[in-house]
Amino acid sequence: MKNGALFLLLIGLLTFTYYHEEMGHKFFNKSAKDEQSAKLLELKEYGALKEVKLLKTHLILGEKGIHTQNGLMVAPEKWQGFLRSLGPLRIKRGLNLEEIKQAGGREKFFPFSHIKMSFVFEKDIVHFELGKKLDFEQSFYVAVKTKKQERFYLAFDSSVMEGVFKKEIEHRADNHYRKFLSLFHLKEDFFLEHRLGRLMDLGEDKITHVDFNNFRNRSFQLNFLEGTTTPTPPQGYQVNTEALSKWRGELELIHVKKTILPTTRPEGELGNITFKSAQKEYQLNLYQTYQGQHGYFVQMDQQGPLYQIEQKGAKVILNHYQAFWHLSPIKVKNLNQVALAHKDQWNTFRVEHDKDWSFTCAEGSCSLVPDQNRFRQLFNYLEEFPQRMSWIERGFKAGNTKLDFKIKEGRFSLQKEGQEIQLIDWARGVIIHYIVGIDSPISSNWQD
Repeated sequence: MKNGALFLLLIGLLTFTYYHEEMGHKFFNKSAKDEQSAKLLELKEYGALKEVKLLKTHLILGEKGIHTQNGLMVAPEKWQGFLRSLGPLRIKRGLNLEEIKQAGGREKFFPFSHIKMSFVFEKDIVHFELGKKLDFEQSFYVAVKTKKQERFYLAFDSSVMEGVFKKEIEHRADNHYRKFLSLFHLKEDFFLEHRLGRLMDLGEDKITHVDFNNFRNRSFQLNFLEGTTTPTPPQGYQVNTEALSKWRGELELIHVKKTILPTTRPEGELGNITFKSAQKEYQLNLYQTYQGQHGYFVQMDQQGPLYQIEQKGAKVILNHYQAFWHLSPIKVKNLNQVALAHKDQWNTFRVEHDKDWSFTCAEGSCSLVPDQNRFRQLFNYLEEFPQRMSWIERGFKAGNTKLDFKIKEGRFSLQKEGQEIQLIDWARGVIIHYIVGIDSPISSNWQD
């Protein structure tokens, strides 16, 4: 169905009509009215399009899409862009064979016999050959050859010409000619699919589970059916279902820098991901070396093409299960009461969520007056910017804590360790780590 639509697009783009210009030439004995509606090619009569051959590229159209001769996937938008580039080609007039002979022969008009583009159909092969450009205008010569005949035309590109030109030379500028010439020289890499998700064909099956085997981190699984992870978050913490959806999108958009047909096996496997659906199971392997070149290289099921990707793409594959958890126990919108430790006693405050927040002493008298604005900044930061989670080991004792507080989720303490601020969750036995930076509301100077 997809190839059928592309074929119809091709028919629309390559079925050119004549633009009649009275120059005293014979137009195959047609009247002006007939000539204006004459078609260069009636592609429908040739059947389905099977192949396209350029000077450096050979594309094959099949039931599973468009591929190069070596089986590499072609990006649909690149193929359609190529066809659209052919669309502005118009025929100014036809040249009969007698005209060509009288003007000096075929070689005078078509000295570059190698500049050809071929469309292979079920019933015929159509060759386009590009000839010279006229010196005094933008038009150029085109030859169209099928199994039965060869025709010659004076053609031009009807699209708007880009650039700024002097009025006296604009009519003979060669920009359109060079643009059309460049289509014949397009390399295979121009057409290749560079999005990893399409190369993996992830959209074809409904992925239910993904297993991560990262050689530097703990192995884990994502369950897309239930929106869960294995291992599961500690009690009181939740899976970030938005992160699951975001990861799928990031994986599909990983950019492939280079596609390689490997002659040797890549080395230094960093990890792999196994995708599972109701229909099948397949694996994506990540390597760090190929033939002495260091980088990040991806391969499906340890066979087929090797795709070189960038570091940010490798990070999507070398992921950590905590990236799919809500790591902070703080939920600012649910924060209605907080108890702060001060001078060996707890001071309980009601929290009003107005523009600047407000703390009201909830039980008797309070021995401190909180800086309400800074507390708002602090709790927002603790909710939004956790980096990782670790587990409290037996015998753990907190160091010099900066702040001890209680909320409905439990009792917490803030302490500094190196360049980190650590939020200790005593009830669940975990520590949430934050990196202190210039944008954080927590100063790197612990005395601030």
